[in-house]
Amino acid sequence: METIQEPSVPDLPSGWRGRLPGWATVCEGAAFLAFVLFFLLYGQTPLVGGDGLGLVGADEPRYAQIAHEMLDRFDAAHTLKSKLSACVTPYLYGKPWLEKPALYYWRAMFVFKDFGVHDWVARLPSATFAFLMVALIYLHMRRFRPGGHLDAALITVACAGIIGFARGASTDMQMAAPLAIGLLGWYAWYETDSKFWLFDIYFFTGVATLAKGPVAPVLAITIVAAFAFLRRDDQRKLIPWFFSGTWLYTGTLRSAFYLVSFGLSNLILAAIIFAIQGSFLAVVIVLAIFDAVVLGIRFLLTVLPILRRSFWWPGVLLYFAMVLPWFIAVQHQNPDFFRVFFLEHNLERFATDRYEHQQPFWYYLVVVLLGLMPWTVIAIRALIDGIRTSVCEWRTRYFNRFKKCPGQPGDAFPEFLVLWALIPIVFFSFSQSKLPGYILPSIPPITILTGDFIFRRRQNGIRLWVLISHASLCGLMTMVALLMPWFVAHSPQMPPQPELGIGPMLTFIREFIGECIRVRPPWPALTAALLSSSGAALLILVVVKGFGVARLRLATTGVLVVLVLFLCGVGPFLGLPAIPQTKRVIQLLDRSYSARPLAAQLAAQLGAMQLPADETVAVFRVRRDVEYGLSFYRNREVINYEDSGVPDEQHLLVARVTGRGGVDLRTEAALEEYLEGRHYEQLFSWPEQGLVVYMVGSR
Repeated sequence: METIQEPSVPDLPSGWRGRLPGWATVCEGAAFLAFVLFFLLYGQTPLVGGDGLGLVGADEPRYAQIAHEMLDRFDAAHTLKSKLSACVTPYLYGKPWLEKPALYYWRAMFVFKDFGVHDWVARLPSATFAFLMVALIYLHMRRFRPGGHLDAALITVACAGIIGFARGASTDMQMAAPLAIGLLGWYAWYETDSKFWLFDIYFFTGVATLAKGPVAPVLAITIVAAFAFLRRDDQRKLIPWFFSGTWLYTGTLRSAFYLVSFGLSNLILAAIIFAIQGSFLAVVIVLAIFDAVVLGIRFLLTVLPILRRSFWWPGVLLYFAMVLPWFIAVQHQNPDFFRVFFLEHNLERFATDRYEHQQPFWYYLVVVLLGLMPWTVIAIRALIDGIRTSVCEWRTRYFNRFKKCPGQPGDAFPEFLVLWALIPIVFFSFSQSKLPGYILPSIPPITILTGDFIFRRRQNGIRLWVLISHASLCGLMTMVALLMPWFVAHSPQMPPQPELGIGPMLTFIREFIGECIRVRPPWPALTAALLSSSGAALLILVVVKGFGVARLRLATTGVLVVLVLFLCGVGPFLGLPAIPQTKRVIQLLDRSYSARPLAAQLAAQLGAMQLPADETVAVFRVRRDVEYGLSFYRNREVINYEDSGVPDEQHLLVARVTGRGGVDLRTEAALEEYLEGRHYEQLFSWPEQGLVVYMVGSR
């Protein structure tokens, strides 16, 4: 009898050793952490690259000061109730500041408590949220779209929009990062039908709401509803069905109960709003918004099965349990909160130019192109590819026109990412107030599409014109970065902002180029910048052609690493000292755009004159970033001549005497009128920002 020998089973690792990741996974994770931490933290913290640049703009020092004052009130409270009460209302210079919810102030307050009140600490909330977002993109793609996960994560963290806002003490990353995590979680639920993932959209949308208000759930619901609409199987004509009302009352006891509850909630809400505001107009506005939202949700839940399955009562309760306590508490402490926050800083900000942030309709197209740098060319190519895939899938689904679509047939992920990318851009393009950070939520889906696009092109390669355009853009970015210190030091005068239209835009570009030529750098600097930019472009071309598309991320991020080192300098690093000669660029930027070195010089001047450190400081004709920056670094509000008049006591005065390009603002003549014969003398000048500091005698 022939004996059949069973094949031997190979020995498998047992216990915890069998669960350890492989060497390739460890190396990939280490590379991911190294690049992410470098782009988010280098040049921002004292231990890694130094905190070379102080707070810039008006928002950074203002938000940091609000968190500082909240921490002071929190520390001064002695009971749990008073400590919780201190965390409700944001204050700026002792007055309620109700423009934004309190999430950023809470997070900044507690990192201030751990690390001290410093400008670099005020930026940690944005950096940590950006890290969480990039890490979740990496893990999500690794789980559901393996292969392009590292490309997607590194492209996300290595684009200008994410690097810039991750280093800002602002609320933009506080909303964009949780919203991105929540939407990725919702799509994971869509693919797996696991309630574990559905939890993400409710929890993280609640976090985003506490960062910026109702715009977060509006964006999340709109993106999910648009996706559900395009993936629906119901072919009924929606508009006639909507006006028929049959979706609202179906003759069942359940629909009757819904209508009764809807009417009672209107009466209760009207009574509450009238008791709070005492205005019938406020009641009408709130009820109109409430009814539109409730009826819209009811209709969408009826017609869209995906949206109906997404409506999860535990998640809804979780969202309101996170959001309502703060909104109710701040309304209780500040009866005008509803008017200031909802009516003025949400509805009026969207519908009017009250806050003087008006921009052309196409403004966000430019912002997105700049925010995706240096990946703009490939990102736009990937977005177009995603749009083509989505349109092809939609035509096949609704018109039965079969056509081979790029990508995997039936794959809904590109369609979801395209909607996620385009909806914030379109939504905020209709806003009358436009700021760059508004469309930060559109950056992650485009970078995810880009990473997936590069992965899918590894076999066939990227078209030559796309690769050359990408390399040329990286070279141009290198030249701009290398020449930036010269233009900062010589401050070319910007032409007036162009009006809507191609002609005014071309005129603006021509005048701007002419101004740059007028203050052009010397030929040795131009030659060095040109050679460096050519070298960066050639490096990308050679690496991709020699080693394949898989090395595109390494070549491009390598160029970015060099530029970051050029701008921020080399060192310090975990105790190793910095190289002083490499810090000149960041020191120039700090003196030109931040109030930190000026505040330090004012403190030194007061010490030399043997005056108290809390001596009154006033400003005249300075930019808002200088005013708020001096207030933060001195932890005391500066007095603005134009708003509060001239103080009677002796004080320091910071006045702006020259504008961009050295234009004389005739400040001396205006000061004579304000001071009315009082003695004043110049102490020192600050030419980087066109400022002069005076000592003004008492009245």
